[in-house]
Amino acid sequence: MAERTPWISGNCEGVIGGVTCGDGQSARLCNECPANEPDCTSDDCEFLDGKCEPRNTPTNAVTCGDGQSARLCNECPANEPDCTSDDCEFLDGKCEPREKLKFDIFLDSFGEAFARFEANTTDILDWSENLSICWPWIEAKCAYDVTKVLVGCAHCSSDKNCWETCLINSICSISGDCMPGGVCWSNTIDDIIQKIIGNNFDLVAFYDAMCK
Repeated sequence: MAERTPWISGNCEGVIGGVTCGDGQSARLCNECPANEPDCTSDDCEFLDGKCEPRNTPTNAVTCGDGQSARLCNECPANEPDCTSDDCEFLDGKCEPREKLKFDIFLDSFGEAFARFEANTTDILDWSENLSICWPWIEAKCAYDVTKVLVGCAHCSSDKNCWETCLINSICSISGDCMPGGVCWSNTIDDIIQKIIGNNFDLVAFYDAMCK
């Protein structure tokens, strides 16, 4: 049987700029799709509060742990390795959206402000490195550099292999007094990482092996 086309303004016309419902039929708007979850849910529409509504999530908006793309995290495989990614995390037997850290927005602003501070105070403050002195302003700069790296790898949670891979790509950018083991390196940062990924992880040794 041929697919029916809608009757619009006295003419039999195809749907222009419409949506596809979960049952495969075309409609002008999602609220014209059947008001039940299987027949409503599609790339264009989702079933919310008893109604078929336009989907706000773009197609293939997330990446699953196994590398495949999906519209939503709950469409990824329901196991930890195939779910866990920058976008999703495995919680209570389900693949759920990962809470995004907003702290990186603050860090970007702090970094810009600190760069202006450094540029405007060069003649006033001593920014020299490798003098075996950790000036307060150098310590603040190091806190920014290191925190930026940690936030960038926070998606690894307690996955040691993920941390190692992520740190290889980022921690080598830290140099001078701020580098792990440097004059301004804080053992507090080391302690935090060890609590996350295990006491047998020596970040200073890791930096020496990978970055020098």
